[in-house]
Amino acid sequence: MLLNACSDAEPVSGSLPVYDEFQAPPQWLSSADLQQQAPREIAAFTLRDQNDDAVDNGVLKQRYVVANFFFTQCNNQCPKLTAGMRRVQTAFAADNAVQLLSHSVASGLDNATTLSAFADANGVQAQRWRLLSGDGKTIDKIAHDIYLLPDATAGRDRLVHSELFVLLDNKQRVRGFYNGSLDLEIDNLIQDLSKLRDES
Repeated sequence: MLLNACSDAEPVSGSLPVYDEFQAPPQWLSSADLQQQAPREIAAFTLRDQNDDAVDNGVLKQRYVVANFFFTQCNNQCPKLTAGMRRVQTAFAADNAVQLLSHSVASGLDNATTLSAFADANGVQAQRWRLLSGDGKTIDKIAHDIYLLPDATAGRDRLVHSELFVLLDNKQRVRGFYNGSLDLEIDNLIQDLSKLRDES
């Protein structure tokens, strides 16, 4: 559990909660505690992006991250998720501290070639929004251990995935979950990310 959490677990005015488990009640920290708390420890990982560049856990450090899970051949909910991520990209187009990460759950289908084509077709700005692929076990571990999503997010066939977007702050703490297929939730995400930027 997080240290220095407000004992009554009530929201602190103007702040966002901090999550340490997906289904556990969130914790609200005072502004001072938010600033003093050490960055969350993240296990090392290495994936590859749409340019076939290696991307490791360093991409999370001192960045505000919006993450989701998708695959390029998904024609069901993924187009809505992609549209939502594109809205976030547009809203923070000039902010180099914001990083968007879309993780493919289809390791056998998605590689640099398919991700690059998808990026070109969907207006992905390479340094702002990285499309990531890797082996299924690594993606599963990242989904659960870093983004606190349930184990079923990536699923055994790597094609069962979540509509949830996850927001991390610049200390790698989970600060929110959002349904990426809903415009209102994307509005909330953009607003919350702006709040986090104001905290720094």
